[in-house]
Amino acid sequence: MLPQRRRKLVPDALRQHIRDYPEARLQDRAQDFGVHPRAMGFALQRHCITVFKDSSATVSATIGNDQCS
Repeated sequence: MLPQRRRKLVPDALRQHIRDYPEARLQDRAQDFGVHPRAMGFALQRHCITVFKDSSATVSATIGNDQCS
């Protein structure tokens, strides 16, 4: 059996990054993890993580489980 490769976007680290930096843009998150912004977007979608900005300029992050509906 082949050894599993090390992932750059570990779900727990990604969730913690969103809690620590809720105002960060997708490009900023991608740069922090050393990946392309498109890869970051796919990872957020795969792990059911959505970040919404409402009209009062506050950010709320919905961090779901790995079973997206």
